Amino acid sequence: MHWRKYLSLGVPCFFLGLAIILYAPQEKKTFSYLITLLFWATYYLWIHVEKKKRTK
Repeated sequence: MHWRKYLSLGVPCFFLGLAIILYAPQEKKTFSYLITLLFWATYYLWIHVEKKKRTK
């Protein structure tokens, strides 16, 4: 696992998701799931791009 990438994306996403859960109106709280999906998509895209750069 790429810990540096994981933490650099995970910590801000965690606090952003927590802020949405705590402060958003009830009908907007489901956006916290979107933050989680964006985190994982960005994480795996970042790893994919780095692997592609190494093979060139």
